[in-house]
Amino acid sequence: MVKDSDRRPAQWPLAVGAVLLGVSQIVFALVPVPPSQPSDVLRWAEEHRLAMQVSSELLMFSSPLLLAGIVSVLMRDADALPRAWYHVGLAAFVLAVVVNAVTAVTQGRLLYPIFGIALTPDSVALMTSLVYSIMHAAVLLFAAGVIITGFQRRPGKMFRAWSLGVGVLLILSSFPWLTPAWINVSAGASLMGWFLTLQRTSV
Repeated sequence: MVKDSDRRPAQWPLAVGAVLLGVSQIVFALVPVPPSQPSDVLRWAEEHRLAMQVSSELLMFSSPLLLAGIVSVLMRDADALPRAWYHVGLAAFVLAVVVNAVTAVTQGRLLYPIFGIALTPDSVALMTSLVYSIMHAAVLLFAAGVIITGFQRRPGKMFRAWSLGVGVLLILSSFPWLTPAWINVSAGASLMGWFLTLQRTSV
């Protein structure tokens, strides 16, 4: 016989995953933007290797936890949400987590020596641009998921306003080459706080 407590959504993976993701984003946001010249990008990657390694590892470990937590919490509320929008919001989150994992893999090739194969300055510049472009897509998907999910839930107008604000901040931070570091740090912290709030709200 299954106890009622066993049917409750697993909230702790969402909380832990949110913290890991938030710290990863904040650490990466504090890394100065890379220069435009390939030879300078190689030196930039070496100077900030430790910070980016920490960010990459946290990002990878956050992915399965976030995915489990998001699916668990949103599946709990599936019957109370409009089906079409529910699936769009859930799909945005799932895709964002998958793209995040791809970001971590791309960062790993940039930061770790694989079989001792050295990267040329041009290769490092290419990998760096890929990291930022993939991360751009992930942040936009998170923004879509936050706004859609926030407006479909009914814990009050404050949560909807909070979701809209976090979504807009995420959209701005998806262009880290255009925005100051404080916006990107704020976006990472806000997304972490939003996920932590999500697990405590009801539809």
